Amino acid sequence: MKKLLSIIILGALAISLCACAPSVKAEGFVQIGDVYDGVKDFSEGFASVRKDGKWGVIDAEGNQIVDFIYEDMWYFKEGRCAVKTENGWGFIDTEGNLVIDDIYEGAWYFSEGLAVVKQGGKYGYITPDGSPVTEMVYVDAGNLTEGMAYVSLGDGYGFIDGDGNLISDYLWFEGKKASEGLVEVFDKNIQ
Repeated sequence: MKKLLSIIILGALAISLCACAPSVKAEGFVQIGDVYDGVKDFSEGFASVRKDGKWGVIDAEGNQIVDFIYEDMWYFKEGRCAVKTENGWGFIDTEGNLVIDDIYEGAWYFSEGLAVVKQGGKYGYITPDGSPVTEMVYVDAGNLTEGMAYVSLGDGYGFIDGDGNLISDYLWFEGKKASEGLVEVFDKNIQ
């Protein structure tokens, strides 16, 4: 009998908690799910959001900062956001100004002062002002982390530093990001 009474009380408590859950509102949160049909993570106080099939940017209060004119976009890192126009990929600043021309087939976010871009089917690195650090020679390239990035010319992976200098020959089977000063590598000749 005590067991049945306990089950009834717990069940009533659970139902009452569930019934009130939708009315709970937290201060400082902006609900954006009903307005936009796509949302990327907030980063540096901004979020890339999609409305009617085009991407724009809002701030942490939900204010529109950048018009909904882009085909796709990443998120802000180091004051830049990769955006896709009908011409290609470029970068905007936090005010929505196109600061690196939309001439790339692909572009990723900035990390430690460099971004990976793709042009002519190959990857390379640029700075926040659009200056090239490497030529577009890589068939694969990763973001700079802890001062190094993995790159491949097609036969194994090596690593470059933030100046584009090769710091490890192309000896590895796979490219991985650095973490806590280490990189997991596998000899390309032993698989």
